[in-house]
Amino acid sequence: MRSSSLKERAGVDEQSGRSGHSGGSSSGSGRRPGELSTLQKLGVGFAGEWLAYQWVAQQYGPDFTQECWVSKYREQVLPGSGNDGLGWDFEVPVRRGKHYYEVKSPVRRRAGRALLRLRRAA
Repeated sequence: MRSSSLKERAGVDEQSGRSGHSGGSSSGSGRRPGELSTLQKLGVGFAGEWLAYQWVAQQYGPDFTQECWVSKYREQVLPGSGNDGLGWDFEVPVRRGKHYYEVKSPVRRRAGRALLRLRRAA
């Protein structure tokens, strides 16, 4: 099973680099000025999860393995498939069960600042 690239997930044509979706704005992109494209949003989401992967791995040490990253973004850099329907992005085994983490990477317009929300799910 071949994993999908971010461009495939966004519906972007590999040759032109353009989205297959038609837009209604005067700019031709279908977005408001300053709004990220679908591909850019996927890139931000992936980057957020990649940073979270590094942090969670550091926090849990040997208990954290590649298999703990369970979202579809894992397919960009790791073997195996992911599942975006679980409600969390990381599943880490601990003594009394598992810890579940959901990552949010909202885009903020403040230059030089990045925001990453990592929440441990119940």
